[in-house]
Amino acid sequence: MKKVYSDKSKETTEVYNFTDNLDVFDFTVRTHNVLQAAGVRYIGELTKCTEKFLRKFKHMGDKGIDEIKEKLLLFGLSLKNEDNFKNYIREEQKRENILAEINMMKVLLWELWEESHGKIDKKEWNQLKKEIIKEMRK
Repeated sequence: MKKVYSDKSKETTEVYNFTDNLDVFDFTVRTHNVLQAAGVRYIGELTKCTEKFLRKFKHMGDKGIDEIKEKLLLFGLSLKNEDNFKNYIREEQKRENILAEINMMKVLLWELWEESHGKIDKKEWNQLKKEIIKEMRK
């Protein structure tokens, strides 16, 4: 854990270090220098900062914030946000539901294949699969 200092507000916040250095983002010199001066050196530290907190850094403006957001997005990351956790939970639930549906479809298709093996031709089998998939999507 590390304390990050904001020049403008004279506040500090605690953030966690992750192993990847911010150099992997290839920030512009200005953004890089602002983050270095503020003590933000790792990806994990940056993802624990809110946009509001970053704006308190001396010389951090809209362009720097936008650049940071874009670079984080390239890595599938984002700045800390109240809605991030809620969105993460929603996305995980969606993934779990989709995986459950896929597994159900696999089981159903396997059972149908075992029952009909040799009794229907390939064209009929493909049509049956399409109908099952269509039914599962409803």
